[in-house]
Amino acid sequence: MMGSSHLLASAAIGRGLSSSPWAAVAASFGFHFVLDSLPHLDSDDVWGESGPLALVIGVAVADFTVAGTLLGFLLRGRPWRRTALWCALSGVVLDLLNTIPPIGPWFKSWRGTARLDRWHHAIQPDVQPDAYLVGFGTQAIVIAISVWLLLRPARSPERE
Repeated sequence: MMGSSHLLASAAIGRGLSSSPWAAVAASFGFHFVLDSLPHLDSDDVWGESGPLALVIGVAVADFTVAGTLLGFLLRGRPWRRTALWCALSGVVLDLLNTIPPIGPWFKSWRGTARLDRWHHAIQPDVQPDAYLVGFGTQAIVIAISVWLLLRPARSPERE
């Protein structure tokens, strides 16, 4: 799944669990695997593992930049902003560690993280070209729900 889905969904978890920041960060990290187990579109689904590196990096940077900018606007002035930002980082850190050189090759081969990396990739369904709409749609739905959760008004305290 692209970084935008992970960032926004994890920030929404941060909002929902803002009264318990440590639980929110842990839940965001775990939710990364839930999202990755859904049919989704990744750059390697489109271009393959050996796709044009400049294009793959360009798409990832643009996706991350747009999502980060949107997140900045959505969180501006919110009392739970700090928790949401930590959760957003927690929700995307695995993909960052996995792909950013020189950390990526080390992360994939070090005994302490290699098994996690293999499992992380094994749970991700390969989206075939005839299912790109489903893969893109899953991410669009995750982003839309996440933005809605981040924008919805705070609940008023219940009156007794």
